[in-house]
Amino acid sequence: MLTNKLVSILIPVYNAENWLEETIQSALNQAWDNTEIIIVDDGSTDNSPEIARSFASDKVQVISQKNAGAAAARNRAFAASKGYYIQKQDADDLLAPEKIEKQMVRLQKESETTVASGPFDYFTGEPVNRITKADHAYRDYKNPLDWLVESMQKQDMFPPLVWLTPRP
Repeated sequence: MLTNKLVSILIPVYNAENWLEETIQSALNQAWDNTEIIIVDDGSTDNSPEIARSFASDKVQVISQKNAGAAAARNRAFAASKGYYIQKQDADDLLAPEKIEKQMVRLQKESETTVASGPFDYFTGEPVNRITKADHAYRDYKNPLDWLVESMQKQDMFPPLVWLTPRP
């Protein structure tokens, strides 16, 4: 049975006015409807705070803080989140509409400590100019450190947006 667990999408923002609206819209367009979006503006000096606040709603929480860096903004978003699963999304990342739903369907078949990843694309400018990177983590790892070492040896790392991670 598919349970409808809450997924928190965490978006740290710093001077991202050129792509922030599209980023937030990609989070809002998720087929998995049980999501909350936590945006933390990290002291932007452009229009990013205004763009973020234009999306504020029951589903989208916007927090402002003095500039402390992306990690501090992510940590602040995590502290404000309530989701069982965490989706990290940088302010210039786009999520495919079915990304979270496909991972949630797969996670329903796994243990509570399983994380899900998937294929992703790199692009500069328009998403039509993209390079697809397939998901190569096809096996189970008893020790997460084994995966990390193997991935580093193969120079085969994944950006944070591909993961859907259970709350620790």
